[in-house]
Amino acid sequence: LLAPDAAADTTSRTTDAPLEGTFRVIDVAPLPTEVSVRGPDRRPCTATTAEVVNQTVARKTLVLGLQHYTRSDLEAVRAAGQKLQIQVLGLASIAEDVSPELARATIDSLVVLGALQASAAVKAALADRIH
Repeated sequence: LLAPDAAADTTSRTTDAPLEGTFRVIDVAPLPTEVSVRGPDRRPCTATTAEVVNQTVARKTLVLGLQHYTRSDLEAVRAAGQKLQIQVLGLASIAEDVSPELARATIDSLVVLGALQASAAVKAALADRIH
C-alpha cells in the first residue's frame, strides 16, 4: 500500500485531481497473533475465524419439482458440519426413517411452495423453521 509521507503536503484535493507528493510503501504483514489457515495466497485469517466459519456453513438449495431427503443424506450433512436452507417449489419429502433430532440438527430453514411430506414428528420438530 502507498501512504502519503508525513512531510508531504496534505491539503485537501478533489477526487479527480492526480496525486502529487512523496509516498512511502507500507508493508501489510499479518500480525504475529494471526495464524494463516489458507494456502499459498497468504491472505491472513485467524484460526478462530476459520473455525466459526466451518461451524456455521449452510448449504442453500432451490429446487423446482421434487426433492427427497433420506436419512443418509441428512447424516452426511451433519457429518460435514453443515445445515441446509431448503427452498422447494413443488414437493419436498423427508424420509419416514429421519428422526426429529436429525431433522433439527441439519435443516436450518424450510420454504415449500407446494407440499411437504414428512412424519408428523419431523413436521412438529421443524415447525419454527418452516416458512
